[in-house]
Amino acid sequence: MFEVLHQKAIILASASEPRKRLLRSLGLRFESIPADIDETAIKQPYSGDDLSILAQQLSNAKALKVSQNYPDAFVIGADQLCVFEQCIFGKPHTHQRAMEHLRQLQGNSHQQICAMSIAHHGSIVWQAVDIVYLWMRKLSDSVIEHYLQTEQPYQSCGAYHFEGMGKWLFEQVEGSDTSIQGLALTLLINGLIECGAVELN
Repeated sequence: MFEVLHQKAIILASASEPRKRLLRSLGLRFESIPADIDETAIKQPYSGDDLSILAQQLSNAKALKVSQNYPDAFVIGADQLCVFEQCIFGKPHTHQRAMEHLRQLQGNSHQQICAMSIAHHGSIVWQAVDIVYLWMRKLSDSVIEHYLQTEQPYQSCGAYHFEGMGKWLFEQVEGSDTSIQGLALTLLINGLIECGAVELN
């Protein structure tokens, strides 16, 4: 660990490998404890136009759920929504669904909304949202098929791994690469310092 970095107990309320890799890149010690929440129960009643609010609600719920059992730790919750024309693209899970998602996204712009929360003693002590705007190239079905066979991004919202070969699918991106991967690191670093989870001495 960075010699001047002093931290308290930190938990990531997620089993996401990309998020764990991002936190490890900061030199943090943390536990990974997935939050078992009913996302559908939060998404279905939401009727607002601002989907960043929905993402924040989901992130808060994850952080609070784990914080109930680990009150002394600083619990990081995170949620990500891939949004195209106000439609949320979830994890495709299957090859056919991933093909449908990329056919819709190709040649168009969409957003990746990254919401983060920190809970401590059962309360949200910090939260933030970062939105990345992405323009996907026009892609033929053969290119989409080859990409999906190569990376099989069936557990990623939007059906691409931006941390890998998925970068080739885009002609323009406005925003943080790490937000696309699940955590806006610069914002999160500021949040961890602000709430006292990490100190620089």
